Amino acid sequence: MARMKDFLEKQKQKSRLEFLKSWMSSFAVTISVVVIMVVVVPKSPVATLTRVEAYANEVFYQVEVTDQDNAILPGTLKAVLENQLEQVETSLDCGRTTASFANLKANTMYQIAIMADKGFGLEKLASTQFKTESRVGGAIRSQTLISPPEEWELEYDIGLFIHDPESEFQEIRLLYGVIYPSETEPVVMESLVINAVDTQVILAQIPNYNVGVKLILEGSRWDNEVVILDELTFYTPFHLETSFDLSRIDAKSLACYFYPDSSSGSDSQYQIVLKRSERIIQTREVEVVALEQTHSDSQTIEFTGLTPDTDYTLELTASYTNPQTLIK
Repeated sequence: MARMKDFLEKQKQKSRLEFLKSWMSSFAVTISVVVIMVVVVPKSPVATLTRVEAYANEVFYQVEVTDQDNAILPGTLKAVLENQLEQVETSLDCGRTTASFANLKANTMYQIAIMADKGFGLEKLASTQFKTESRVGGAIRSQTLISPPEEWELEYDIGLFIHDPESEFQEIRLLYGVIYPSETEPVVMESLVINAVDTQVILAQIPNYNVGVKLILEGSRWDNEVVILDELTFYTPFHLETSFDLSRIDAKSLACYFYPDSSSGSDSQYQIVLKRSERIIQTREVEVVALEQTHSDSQTIEFTGLTPDTDYTLELTASYTNPQTLIK
């Protein structure tokens, strides 16, 4: 009888242990389910062929590529021209590119494709087909910055293509105008007369302040009909015109004026960092306030709790998205 009681007691303890093991196992499984890996998939780059002008032996194109999350592997973005018998390619950068492919065969179908590698092999971002043909007309071949990019006024070399063997046009002109950040079209368009043999034009005194430059290549026939041969808009290099100055300093505090760039966009973020011997002491996040709300072109930023007779350094940093490439 005593043995039976001992046996039943051992069985009861065993059952309790089994229950505890089972409960702990289920608890562990529950925890493992809760701890999961979160994978953030970057936004895919976007490419758009905004212009394709084909002639007998050459094609002119403009492409816009934005890569907001830097998904494209460096050096893999390119334009590929191909047909059934040949293939050529050229490297591209993000943003807006104007370029051409030459030495093409007349009356032939081709395809232009914009390709890039995001880590899984080349992927087609955009493509279009066209047929080469002999026709009268003209195109804006390229625009090249030829002055230092830090100059107040810029110079561009504009490459042109004119094909008018029978002199159907009595005059060909290049119109150009500046689009300022607050505008969508030029207020004034200047005009340059182009000779049929001209392939390059220099545009000077272009303001270096995040402006667009609109080009229109047009021709006047002998009956005075005006024909637009090509249009193109490009932008000067993007940069921030942001600064700050000390406005007040005493033994334990200082203040500075912050001047934001009104054209940098609403996503721009600024920090003014106070350092002592390369060590960050204080940081001020600066919220850009619209000009109409402050009635001033500056904001005052203050730092307090400083140590008297101590050397400090102020640094201004900016984080922004380039509106031309959408790269941060």
